[in-house]
Amino acid sequence: MGERAFFRINSDPPTLVIKEVKVSDQDLYTCRVEFKFRPNAITKVNLTVIVSEAENNSIVVEMEFLLLSPTVPAGPPLILDSAGREVRGSVGPLEEGQRAHLTCRSVGGTPEPTLSWWRDGRRLKQVRNRCEI
Repeated sequence: MGERAFFRINSDPPTLVIKEVKVSDQDLYTCRVEFKFRPNAITKVNLTVIVSEAENNSIVVEMEFLLLSPTVPAGPPLILDSAGREVRGSVGPLEEGQRAHLTCRSVGGTPEPTLSWWRDGRRLKQVRNRCEI
């Protein structure tokens, strides 16, 4: 994905943005909250890209969310849509070329937890405030 995807770590909440979604972006993404003295918390989102039957054969995106609720003192990580609403089930469709905003938020925790995005069991590379896919 290169520069099409980035992680806004300093935004509130930190957000994974995928610009110009492509079929090759289809995968399972993981938001992981890491605590120093508590178990990590994980939420997963499955990004599904579907080629529509429209005249222009544009690509649309559906996201199916699986929320895992770990037992941690801080709030569990939530995945939010671009309007800041918690997503349960699916969101979309999006046409190819649009941005997919995946926001992971966890409230509370002392010391402050670390949020990160994962794909295929690998942590996504973070460059400044962006995450490369």
